[in-house]
Amino acid sequence: MANSEVRLTQPSLNPADTDTLVQKVSSQLAENSFDADNEPLLQQLVECLGDTRGMTRLRVAETLGEIGQPIVPFLETALKHHANPVVWRAAAKTLILIADPGTIPTLLHALLNDPDTVVKGSPVAALALSYQPTLSPLVDLLNHEDWETRKPAALTLMKIADPQGLPPLQRAIYQEPKPAVHKEMALAIS
Repeated sequence: MANSEVRLTQPSLNPADTDTLVQKVSSQLAENSFDADNEPLLQQLVECLGDTRGMTRLRVAETLGEIGQPIVPFLETALKHHANPVVWRAAAKTLILIADPGTIPTLLHALLNDPDTVVKGSPVAALALSYQPTLSPLVDLLNHEDWETRKPAALTLMKIADPQGLPPLQRAIYQEPKPAVHKEMALAIS
């Protein structure tokens, strides 16, 4: 994360309030009565990604996935600026569910700039879902100075399974000094 970026925090909901809100929104989605223009509600739903219960976070992510495009800006903001790393990670994973190609710059930013290695790895699958515009930047990342960036780039190229990604991986493996990254590159090549 660049020093100029500020991590924001919102008060988190208690588990009962999260359950009530997610149930209410799920019902509204089923009835086609959900108000996708209600920005405070959308922000509150993103905050639910910070719930301490993993299954609840999954349910929230699936609900946000049903909302789709209207929630994307709120997820991108959370990924870039939220103070809670659980929310950053869940926001990246929720963007995977939505698979909006417009989120690629935000996911690449997380991959390149976030000091949290889990956050760095979270965008990998989302990038793989919409790989055409990301193949060239991913190949470039194989030579990044930070090994924690090279490793998810190799894994993403593996998930893409595009034959155009193989020659750059084969070249990069011979230059890779870090054993852990070398291992991932070998896996990606195989």
